[in-house]
Amino acid sequence: MNATVLTCALCIAIVLFVATVYLGGARRLNGSDHVPAHAGRTRSSVSVEALFVRIRTEMQPPAITHVARPRYLTVPEAHREMLRHTDCDFRRCGRKAAAWDALQTAGVIRS
Repeated sequence: MNATVLTCALCIAIVLFVATVYLGGARRLNGSDHVPAHAGRTRSSVSVEALFVRIRTEMQPPAITHVARPRYLTVPEAHREMLRHTDCDFRRCGRKAAAWDALQTAGVIRS
């Protein structure tokens, strides 16, 4: 009789454990006790329109300046400047003139 009581008690304990784990897991899957990651934080005061304006301005390519740099250009920098200022005249564009001089000094351009 003791073995039967122990077996029944063990079966009841197993059933209760499985039911608790299953129902607890099902409740979590349903989202009933779900806490969002942003809980407790206040919302930002930035509007959606302000975010769109910032994104648009940051995505625009920087304006090309034609003023010469105050330092000597390396050959790769000079190549990049020559490509950026393809449509410029090197006699009127300081950047292209500096790039031209750097490439000429390096022996890349012969004139």
